[in-house]
Amino acid sequence: MMFLIHQSRWIHQSYRNLAFDFLQRIEHRFNEGAAPCIVQSCTQLDYDPFDFVVTVATTYPASQTQLIGSEDIQYFISLCQRRNQKPVPFIPRMDDNFHTWFMKHTTGQSEDLDTIVDQDAQRVYIQQGPVATQFSTKVNEPVKEILDGIYHSQIAALLDRYYGGDMSKVPAVEYLGAEPVVSTPPPSVITADSSLERIYYLPTDEALLPDHGTWISTICGPRKSWLRALLTAPLIFQGSKAEGNYVRRMMRPRTGQIVTIYEDDGGSIQSLEISSSSGCKELGISINDTGVIEFSIYLSPETTTHALSFHFAYRPLQAPLPIHEVMDGRDDHIRQLYAILGARDRKQLLGAATFPMPEDPIEFKGVVVTKEWVGEYCSVIGNHSENYPPNSERATLAPMDMLAIVSMDNLFRSMISEYVHNGLLNMVHLFNHTQYADGATPLKIGDTVSCKSVTSELTNTDADLSQR
Repeated sequence: MMFLIHQSRWIHQSYRNLAFDFLQRIEHRFNEGAAPCIVQSCTQLDYDPFDFVVTVATTYPASQTQLIGSEDIQYFISLCQRRNQKPVPFIPRMDDNFHTWFMKHTTGQSEDLDTIVDQDAQRVYIQQGPVATQFSTKVNEPVKEILDGIYHSQIAALLDRYYGGDMSKVPAVEYLGAEPVVSTPPPSVITADSSLERIYYLPTDEALLPDHGTWISTICGPRKSWLRALLTAPLIFQGSKAEGNYVRRMMRPRTGQIVTIYEDDGGSIQSLEISSSSGCKELGISINDTGVIEFSIYLSPETTTHALSFHFAYRPLQAPLPIHEVMDGRDDHIRQLYAILGARDRKQLLGAATFPMPEDPIEFKGVVVTKEWVGEYCSVIGNHSENYPPNSERATLAPMDMLAIVSMDNLFRSMISEYVHNGLLNMVHLFNHTQYADGATPLKIGDTVSCKSVTSELTNTDADLSQR
């Protein structure tokens, strides 16, 4: 702020003298007289003051850790305020002279634009005076008209400078941003093209998968488009906050995937679908006529496929972040999907999803433990205990941890309630445990199990909402 590195010069000679005097003060504090002084002349700071400061710090290493004393503080303040000293471009102390420290240097920056940080003219504080007000020729001019005048004047100047004032010469682009980098997939990716679609078959060997960035560039094609804006935007706006682009993360290449990109007659991308090697649809992206992008994740827990869809408003005029998530109804849609996936009786679950208070008990009755259920459960978790022999007529006991499955309905009812359902996609199951109550008998085939759950604790933690 006092020495211009790109021009190798001090903004003002008094800045050099200030630095020299304080370096000399440091040397006097730490030089015990055993060695000659190295701070001899102001000219030592003319060309590379930073290197000289490092030399002083190396020669007197204690200066880097020793707290500065009150006398030295007053000495430094006096240097900043002495006669013929150009106002320093920083506030040395927050005191009664704050207004002076803050305002005194502003006129100096307007005299030499190279002295502004990063040479950014918009960082200059413009004081109200004859020069600043010479173009204010209208009484009580609204702020909107002032800003519009600046805005349109800038456009007119750029149009005249680059296109000779001819609007017809201005090229039309999809959105403002870096030009696309054309990428080709590695030989391990099989490509099949037609007039209206591009199909990519990813390898089954994970070591042969393309790099994530190269893959994104490949499927977006050589043009700027809504799909490229969606997959390359670093952030997505969710209301008033910006979140990391989770759509881009979901598009990481995976083994065996089949990616189909549909285009119109003009080569513009209309939609994208990703399927597994077995043909099951996994992801889908499309855009409608109103500029709303739909991103769908397809889930098939049993025989029915369910879609978890997110919607984004594509606003190409709001570069560099043209993707804004539509938040209306988002949580309700996620809540409905959890209800479908998490309960044996969806209607019962949704009907119990709105209860007055979180601590109200939730009951689920009438689950019969069957031999088939025990066999399937033990097979899935790898429980080969002799107490639960598969397909045996003598099997009578059931694992106690099967009770966690029964309690899942109640857990889902609580999670999708209006009190705690926000943030379901970020939910992490921390733990659960089962223990015998006094006088309890082992769980047996044929028993009817009922479940009663109560939310005992809702806590706002640094990570998120914690439910117990």
